[in-house]
Amino acid sequence: MNVSEFDEAYEDDTSGRDREEQMLGEAILGAPIRALDPQPAVCVPESTPIREAIQLMLGRQIGAVLVERDGRAAWSASSPSATSCAGWPLRRSTRDVR
Repeated sequence: MNVSEFDEAYEDDTSGRDREEQMLGEAILGAPIRALDPQPAVCVPESTPIREAIQLMLGRQIGAVLVERDGRAAWSASSPSATSCAGWPLRRSTRDVR
């Protein structure tokens, strides 16, 4: 079998601890999402002001919300994308931002 230079440089070490870590990683990546026991998604209508979405994320200590359009999730808004759009640093304010 022909082995490329790339394959030689990145040949897997399948012995001992490396093999155990590889097997664990494969098991984790192969597990269904429900195994993570995720919290219910937080959804907001597309008309929600960015300020309100940011306050919601900060208040619930979550990193993103699902944005609804016509009763369906259309996209997600994350804390970094929302705060950069609003020109705010990503930190909790000591006062109400309204």
